[in-house]
Amino acid sequence: MRILSINVVTALYDDPAIDQAFFDYLNEYSIDHEIIAEPEGPEPQEKTYPEVRYTAGPRALKNMLRERFGYTREDIEGTYPELLQD
Repeated sequence: MRILSINVVTALYDDPAIDQAFFDYLNEYSIDHEIIAEPEGPEPQEKTYPEVRYTAGPRALKNMLRERFGYTREDIEGTYPELLQD
């Protein structure tokens, strides 16, 4: 099986319960994650989110992008074409 990594800015830190549900989802589908860039903003009221590296098989990553981030097939083709290569 081919294993890939993609980086996605992810909405975290707003609600611990939602974060935990998301991490449970990642665990259930064997998607590894690593926060690679913590948010930085000049003003506290400017909400920014961390960049996260997700590592798994292409199918798990595509499903995650669709189910948890709302990506369409066209979005995935345009942003992460490596997930669609054989």
